Amino acid sequence: MPVKVKSLDKQMASPQICVDEQGLSDYSHSKAGELPMLRNFMGLTVCLSVLFWGPLHSRLAAQEPTLTLNEILHRADSITTLNDSLLAKTNYKVKVSAYFNEIDSDGTIKNADTTIAVVTMKGNEEQSRELIYSTRKPEGKKEESKEEIILSLSPDNPDYNFSLTETTDSSYIIAVLPRTNPPKKGDVRGTIVVDRRNFFTRRIDFEVPRPEGALKEFATNMTFEPMEGGLVVMKEMSMKGYAKALLGIIRVRFTGSVRYSEYELLKYQITVHDGTPK
Repeated sequence: MPVKVKSLDKQMASPQICVDEQGLSDYSHSKAGELPMLRNFMGLTVCLSVLFWGPLHSRLAAQEPTLTLNEILHRADSITTLNDSLLAKTNYKVKVSAYFNEIDSDGTIKNADTTIAVVTMKGNEEQSRELIYSTRKPEGKKEESKEEIILSLSPDNPDYNFSLTETTDSSYIIAVLPRTNPPKKGDVRGTIVVDRRNFFTRRIDFEVPRPEGALKEFATNMTFEPMEGGLVVMKEMSMKGYAKALLGIIRVRFTGSVRYSEYELLKYQITVHDGTPK
């Protein structure tokens, strides 16, 4: 299962890639003497709830299967592979809001760019971009510099070690470390948060100890969420880094964030065996 991470320049990125509680009634009209009885009844209800629900909850928790790290990785790997294959066949629109800052070493913002657009995607390929707002002057089409990191969550991954560092009510938190020390160029380290019930990736936090190319420092985190129907899409990505170019003459420290919202699934063609679009 490939988990794909893209580092971005100032060009805006395209996404690659379920106890109902009833409130208390208004007792302002209660007659004198009724409220103490109500309190007693509520206290009895709480006591009974503790007596009966406590042991039941313990039995249910004991019945929940305990998964090994390999089982968690295999399930997460299968879900991600399935999601990637579905996303590759899906046409959709998404609103992309990108914010990039050039900063000083102390974090003071020197320059800031904001770009908002509606992007139409066909699988992993951008089809069109409708610009809504931009602080930058219009430019000709420019190639985006990208650095793609492919990380397999398979427990047999020859390049990375995985360890289960924490289990919460909703998630498994898995640490990722390169097998080689020092790490190879482009290797990542950090954590992946996997949904405990459905095994999709909720969040990724990575840093690249030895970035490639002009990048000298780079770190990113991404959050994902399932749409109605189950397709998991990116919700937000942020990054920070430091780059040097032209023998160190140009030095840029930057931060950025990209938010993906208002996803809209579009119709797409399915080709049947005789080659006819349907």
